[in-house]
Amino acid sequence: MKTPKGPRGDVGIRARTGKTYSKWFAILDASGAQKMAHKEIAAILHSRYQLGSWWAQKITIMFEHERGLRQKHETQSGYQITVSRTFLFPAGKLFKMWHNTKTRSKWLIDDAFTIRTAAANKTLRGLWNNGKTRVDVGFYPKGQSKCQVVVRHTKLGSSAEASRTKKFWSEALDRLKNALGS
Repeated sequence: MKTPKGPRGDVGIRARTGKTYSKWFAILDASGAQKMAHKEIAAILHSRYQLGSWWAQKITIMFEHERGLRQKHETQSGYQITVSRTFLFPAGKLFKMWHNTKTRSKWLIDDAFTIRTAAANKTLRGLWNNGKTRVDVGFYPKGQSKCQVVVRHTKLGSSAEASRTKKFWSEALDRLKNALGS
């Protein structure tokens, strides 16, 4: 994985942390981070360099990707993906399209989603494929008649499965848009 450049890359990180990715990576290399666990690497950045937890995690993950210590979509508990779309409909309508099994079956092919918990118009959390993996859906209103839907699918078994799953959810959200007529 290439270290990002531009506003989201070295320029952005230097403005927020005082160093570029390459400088942070050199510091981590000199600390022996390639042989450390994720938590140990983040702890170095947090305790020795007073980086906030978010930045320590961000730099650690980028370091792990850059040094081949972590695959794309990999987390400490398997692989995960996130897909989102913004719809020109309120959260309530979108929540119903997900929450109602009959309505959901019209746009979600291979529906293996079992809802475990729901907070009306905010979140749905559940199991996929008889509990082998987890799916969390968040509904984020962007005004009165616009809402972002974020799907996070976790505990996937491999990078390849994560890539397939990301494509599946991307297509599913596109079908949802079509079902809504937008």
